[in-house]
Amino acid sequence: MLKHNIFLVTGYEHGPYLCHGKGSICEADYLECSAKQSGELGTSSEAVDGIVGFGQANTSILSQLALSGKVKKIFSHCLDGNKGGGIFAIGEVVQPKVNRTPLVPNEPHYNVILKAIEVGGQFLNLPTDSFDTGSSRGTIIDSGTTLAYLPSEVYQQLMNKVTGQQPKMETHVVERQFKCFWYRGKGVSRNGIDEDTNRSNDILDIAPQSDCLGRINMLSDTSLRDGVDDAFPVVIFHFENSLPLAVYPHDYLFEVRVRYRVLYRLAEQRNADKGWKRITLLGDIVLQDKLVLYDLENQTIGWTPYNCSSTIKVRDEASGNVYSVAAHNISSAFSLPKVNVVLMLLFIVVLLKLIE
Repeated sequence: MLKHNIFLVTGYEHGPYLCHGKGSICEADYLECSAKQSGELGTSSEAVDGIVGFGQANTSILSQLALSGKVKKIFSHCLDGNKGGGIFAIGEVVQPKVNRTPLVPNEPHYNVILKAIEVGGQFLNLPTDSFDTGSSRGTIIDSGTTLAYLPSEVYQQLMNKVTGQQPKMETHVVERQFKCFWYRGKGVSRNGIDEDTNRSNDILDIAPQSDCLGRINMLSDTSLRDGVDDAFPVVIFHFENSLPLAVYPHDYLFEVRVRYRVLYRLAEQRNADKGWKRITLLGDIVLQDKLVLYDLENQTIGWTPYNCSSTIKVRDEASGNVYSVAAHNISSAFSLPKVNVVLMLLFIVVLLKLIE
């Protein structure tokens, strides 16, 4: 998947070195790499070759690069929810402009202050302490997480609002956690083949439990995306500094195809982990198709809707010059569970420029 065949080499006297091509060009590097993988990284079918750390700690790659004086502690990503791939850059983003919200101080993660949740134009009526920050509480923006996880009281109200717009729809719990349902837009038959396009009503039907299992895909078909966007409400998370984060139905619904049938699974889950029950964790499902900017210099984070297959403009810290950073299409066979490797792959390309 690495188009430019970039790899880390250890064993040199003053190594490691970062090389590309056939090893004919190697640049001195200040970073170390792991020699062993364990747990899910080594056994899962979704395992990746490694994880790049872009946290706030002094040991993260971003902090180490900043210590060299070559970059500021600012980075951004834009995950393409349609084609896969996207944009990754280190440095100040000049274009587009991004509105921001403050990070919660003295937290190891990218914690932010969530003020309210709006579903289909109506705000959820939640207890005043639902979004409190502190130990085992608060809201985290996490590009290393695929889905979104919500406290039980938040999740239940959100689900009621989402499903309430389709009162005839029944949901079915699968694997004790996933809610699946059958959705057929206009002109789509039960087996997914186009029928009379003059059909006037969308139809939602329950799928048998055995049919709610299968390959999960993004809603890549334009007609299906438009169909679910018309049938279900937009969810908007409101943050401090009046910063909204809009999540559309084609973002929070997974498509599952089994035996030519199209099923849907809700991507926002109840947070059941004992130590995280009061945490709101917002992962890639809500971050896709947005440029997300992490500014550790000013302790802010922000985002704006963006075409992640286009380019952004970034200022080089050393020279002051402004450069365009283009998108990279990782794979035409992209599906959402692979989105976590995007940052790692695109980071390596950017890193080559930083160490020149």
